[in-house]
Amino acid sequence: MTFDATTRAFWSGFWNLKEDEAEPLVGGWLYLHLTKTDLSYYGGPVLEFEWVEISGVVRTKRIRFRFQPSAAAKGVRWRGQSHARAWTGGPVDAAYPHERTTTPLVGS
Repeated sequence: MTFDATTRAFWSGFWNLKEDEAEPLVGGWLYLHLTKTDLSYYGGPVLEFEWVEISGVVRTKRIRFRFQPSAAAKGVRWRGQSHARAWTGGPVDAAYPHERTTTPLVGS
C-alpha cells in the first residue's frame, strides 16, 4: 500500500484481476483482510484503478486501486467468495449504510 499525499488516498496493489473485474469495483468499497477469518484492518471507497507492471510473477500486468481511507472500513467481516483458495471476496452487495453513500467518508 502506498499513500498519495496529493489526493490523501492510498493505492492498494497488485491485484491479479481483469479489467472487467476491476471496473465494477470503482465507486464501491475495498476492505483489506489478513485472512478470511480476520476483520478488515483498512479500506475505504474505491476511487479508481490503474494498470501497473511488476516483475517476478507469471502475469506481470496487474491492477492497483486508489481508495479513500475510512474508519468505517475497519472491523468489517469477510464477505463474498469464501472457499479455501479464495484470495478476494469479489463484488458483494452493499450491506452497510456507509456502502450506500455516493460521497466518500473522508477521515470518518
